[in-house]
Amino acid sequence: MARAAIEFDHVRKVFTANDSEIVAIDGVSIDVAENAFTTIVGPSGCGKTTLLRLCAGFQTATSGQTRCNGEPVSALNHQAGYVTQASN
Repeated sequence: MARAAIEFDHVRKVFTANDSEIVAIDGVSIDVAENAFTTIVGPSGCGKTTLLRLCAGFQTATSGQTRCNGEPVSALNHQAGYVTQASN
């Protein structure tokens, strides 16, 4: 079995806005194998971009852990590339 290049281990991300909590993702566990092409599909607001931002190190998880090549992502991840769909 190929080594996991990206791992989301029981990841939860909660945002706070106007004194209320918004749960973006809750309990997500995904392993993406090295050299794999993986797609995450879902409706707007389901947490797809949040997962990308966690992997890139732009955000940190509220709980759980994000790892890249076996190392926890706790700051800007120089091992990951991030390209948005829109250029604006």
